[in-house]
Amino acid sequence: MRIPTVSDRNPTRIDTVAFDLFLETLVEFFPLLHEHLELTRIHTHALLFHWRGLAADRPVVLMAHLDVVPVDESAPWQHDAFGAQIIDDPAEGPQIWGRGTLDDKGCLVGICESVERLLARGFTPSQDLWLSFGCDEEVSGEAASLAVAELDKRDVRPWFVLDEGGAIAHEAFPGVDTPVAVIGVTEKARPRSSCRSRAAGGTRRHRPRTARRPGSRAPSCASRRPRSPRRSRPPRSGW
Repeated sequence: MRIPTVSDRNPTRIDTVAFDLFLETLVEFFPLLHEHLELTRIHTHALLFHWRGLAADRPVVLMAHLDVVPVDESAPWQHDAFGAQIIDDPAEGPQIWGRGTLDDKGCLVGICESVERLLARGFTPSQDLWLSFGCDEEVSGEAASLAVAELDKRDVRPWFVLDEGGAIAHEAFPGVDTPVAVIGVTEKARPRSSCRSRAAGGTRRHRPRTARRPGSRAPSCASRRPRSPRRSRPPRSGW
């Protein structure tokens, strides 16, 4: 957290020394990971690790990113944004304050620590495991696309991908006082829908439309002669 790996859309403004130091620190903290996993450097500072498992037919990809957004000087922090101070909260216990603890160095270090401990036990995963760590996620950079291209070149078709997208939200919903785990199961989707309405002139089919930005109204169709509501049969799968 103390290494200011701040992203910027202008490459000349990026502190490459900080990014170099972060990668060097990963080697220092997680030597077994770097010794046993195959590493491919992506773009400038992105990493793609391959942990070979007992099989490769259902590969798993775990994603995170090491870059963070700049600190807004007009909104001062209670503690140094890059201090990584451990503050003992009377209600919730010790907390680490620092830019990137949630988005997304905490996830990255959690993945690395888990792999490091499993390697120390001599564990081998049942399926191939890929660790994809981006370096320019906060500015919608190229690293993620280049990592996908590398996997595609190796004919890797992920069976399961886990990325950031959730958090422990406090006071996020009215009437809910306890912390709530927010899990993003699908992100950046483009839902499409179509509907029909029956009028005096017969049936008219509406063209499928794509939903607009999140929070906007979905396309709707109204009928001049509404039908009585019907119950759908439950799905056979039982989900």
